Amino acid sequence: MKVTVNGVACEVQDNLALQDLIGMRKLKAENLIVDVNGEIVKGDWEKVHLNPDDSIELVQMVFGG
Repeated sequence: MKVTVNGVACEVQDNLALQDLIGMRKLKAENLIVDVNGEIVKGDWEKVHLNPDDSIELVQMVFGG
């Protein structure tokens, strides 16, 4: 199915869990902000399954000096 991740159209398997998408992108859960269709998703990423045409924003916060 087609979804948009950080502004780029992507093909992913049907009913993919958000946690699996994050793993595919090799992102760490620490300091990660996840937005699906304009709504911030807090935790329980394994329970959130993607739908066709979803728009996902994955933002990894980086701290430093």
